[in-house]
Amino acid sequence: MSSPRLKGGIIVASAALAYAHRTNDTTAPVPVIVELFTSEGCSSCPPVDTFLRKVDTLQPIKGVEVIGIEEHVDYWNQDGWVDPYSGLQWTARQEAYVMKFKDKSAFTPQLIVAGDKEMLGANTAAIFNAIRTAAEQENMQVTVQPGAADGNDAQQFTIHVAGAASAKPPKAD
Repeated sequence: MSSPRLKGGIIVASAALAYAHRTNDTTAPVPVIVELFTSEGCSSCPPVDTFLRKVDTLQPIKGVEVIGIEEHVDYWNQDGWVDPYSGLQWTARQEAYVMKFKDKSAFTPQLIVAGDKEMLGANTAAIFNAIRTAAEQENMQVTVQPGAADGNDAQQFTIHVAGAASAKPPKAD
């Protein structure tokens, strides 16, 4: 059984922390977010789940830090069975990509690299090429300052994105 590496706002904070670390050390790898839309109910998903986990663990691309995120959609939940990792927020996020890429519908396993490139999860050569290309793109500088915990095991962060107000889409997205 797979489990999501990150959830909710932690995605943004973790990606931002990775980038903030990079800005302090120019030799640090470039972070690239790879989102996998998946489900425990999808028979084609386990090999791609395993692939992303290996890429996330082994970090096989020199100069790149892959931040792999499994986002379990809820549209596979049916007939009384529910993916325990699924959430409406992941389905809504994938639907936003459906609109962005002008797809006919959502599908699993679907990989999104750096929010700009979509692909089927089985095409490893295309995935590695997309990750390398994303690492070469100019990124906005993000800094993250940890704050106090709120007493409910939640950590507060202040996130600053330099130049966000003047950025033009799609950079601002």
